[in-house]
Amino acid sequence: MAMLARDMDVSASSGSGGIDYGAPPPPLPSGFERIGIGSAPGDDSDDDGEKTLKERVNDLLVYDFFFILACLAFFTAGLVQRAADADDKSVILDAFVFAWPWLIQPAITLLMTGAIVQGASGWIASKLDGDK
Repeated sequence: MAMLARDMDVSASSGSGGIDYGAPPPPLPSGFERIGIGSAPGDDSDDDGEKTLKERVNDLLVYDFFFILACLAFFTAGLVQRAADADDKSVILDAFVFAWPWLIQPAITLLMTGAIVQGASGWIASKLDGDK
């Protein structure tokens, strides 16, 4: 049964629009847990702040992903500059082409390899845990 606004008792409100800010928060639905500020779900309070290898690799892949997005924006700026120039020249695009083999291709390779390895290791771990 749905509760309508007319069914709510707001007579005890103290002029704050019917919300009692001093009341405890409502209970969460099943399957959820309340977390504090600065903590993540599942974190233990006895954590010493050291990251595991998997967390470090995940962080590296996230940084690499955003670096590749920045390279894409740089490439797009080069294309816009080239389209706007009457001589079809672009300093930005020339810099991108220069950085492509030694900076951008390895970053893309790292991201693709890391994603494949992380996915495969997660799949293998789930299969091994499923056998228990």
